[in-house]
Amino acid sequence: MAKEAILTLSLEGCTESIADILKLLMSVGWGFRDNSMEYLPVGDDGLYHWQKESLSYDTLFDVIFKKQSEKEQAGVVLYYEDTDIGITVLCDRPDRVKLIPDINRKTLYGDFTDVSWYIAHTAAKLKNKGYIITQIDYSEAG
Repeated sequence: MAKEAILTLSLEGCTESIADILKLLMSVGWGFRDNSMEYLPVGDDGLYHWQKESLSYDTLFDVIFKKQSEKEQAGVVLYYEDTDIGITVLCDRPDRVKLIPDINRKTLYGDFTDVSWYIAHTAAKLKNKGYIITQIDYSEAG
């Protein structure tokens, strides 16, 4: 059985736009690989029909804006700087973002997710930039 882990960050008063949450993550080192973006398209009805293609940031942010206005869950895949460590980001409202460490997941003691690495490379960096993290939830199963 594969490990399933989710790190949820609750943010206070930083934005009303899910696209801005993505921009915040990009400002602390997360981004796309090889100009190829994996994202959930508008109208996927929660079926997670991931798309992978080369898009401009403006086009991707338009997709995310449309998903938010349609009350759909937005999703993208990001990688940390020049590493092969990736996360799936899911967000249905701008004050809460789910980070799923599912690509070359950092581990401790064999197969436990190194949640401290993910906190250090997301929440701590956001806090250092002045953003308020009101809650961090973590769960792992499998």
